[in-house]
Amino acid sequence: MRHSPFGDSLRQAREEAGRTLPDIAASTKIRAEYLRALEEGDFAVLPERPFARSYLKRYAAELGVDAAPLLAEFDRAVPQRPEISSALRGTQATRRPVVPVGALAAVFSSLVVVGALGWAGYAMWRSSTGVTPPESGATVPLTTERQIRLSVASRPSGARVYLDNRLLGETPVREFPLEARNRGQLRLELSGHKTVRQNVDLGQTRTIQVQLEREDAAQVQVGEGATPGDQVTASSAVTPTPQKALSAPSAPTSTAPAPAVSPAPVAGAASVPASADGGVTLLFRGRSWVRVTSPSGRVLYEGIPQVGAERVFPAGVTVRVGAPTAVQIRQGSAEAAPFGSGASPVTRRFP
Repeated sequence: MRHSPFGDSLRQAREEAGRTLPDIAASTKIRAEYLRALEEGDFAVLPERPFARSYLKRYAAELGVDAAPLLAEFDRAVPQRPEISSALRGTQATRRPVVPVGALAAVFSSLVVVGALGWAGYAMWRSSTGVTPPESGATVPLTTERQIRLSVASRPSGARVYLDNRLLGETPVREFPLEARNRGQLRLELSGHKTVRQNVDLGQTRTIQVQLEREDAAQVQVGEGATPGDQVTASSAVTPTPQKALSAPSAPTSTAPAPAVSPAPVAGAASVPASADGGVTLLFRGRSWVRVTSPSGRVLYEGIPQVGAERVFPAGVTVRVGAPTAVQIRQGSAEAAPFGSGASPVTRRFP
């Protein structure tokens, strides 16, 4: 992970406010990947410099942070090109030459004569060879990138649909145009329900049905889709079946129950039951933001769980909590204890 002075300041302010990147993205209308790139100093992901600078200023205003020092750090990290600065100061301004009107008229007349002679020659050649021009209104095929259409529906509806972290809209999404490609990650988010992630094949037009489940139900890893008309639930792996329309999905041909695991909203999070081998259980007695990362640095969970919820993770994780007094920790068979004291975020590692 890269670091930058202004990015570290933004991340610290966001975590102290107990807010997540999707939350900031929704309120500022800035894509979450751009916000993450600002925090990590990943300039390769950011758009052109003027847009990135504007996003930084808007992000700081959303968090209530003074943008002036952050913009100064950004300007030092991403300096403006000299030629642009010179152009803005007017040092490269030159006087445009004045072209005589008579010369322009002579050139235009010459072009008209040459065009007329060329058309006459073409007409004579066509009559001698029998070649006819295409009929009026005929379309000439152009070589373009192949496009597909993606339709996504959910039960209940109104879920936000992301494809490779790009917001497509809220369900039902009907025939969204996309360039065909091998694969993309589809994500559906709805308040009070589990986040669903699915790798989908984007080589052809697709219709996907998703059954969302509430947070208090068991969660499993959502598998990869294969064909148009997939139907996915957050608690069972469903055999995909073709769908003719979003309003009339076909019933799944087979259902295999999935093992119940801890309800973590990040796909692929490694969670195990608490036991004497050192498993870590977080008990949320109040509202608090939390982020859990594996020993390799992969984010297993990030969000604000409901009050009274419990989250279970394997030993070796690193936990950062925004409101330590609102969270209790239990490791293995030990008694639950407060995560920390005070109002500042606390980070702890559990071997």
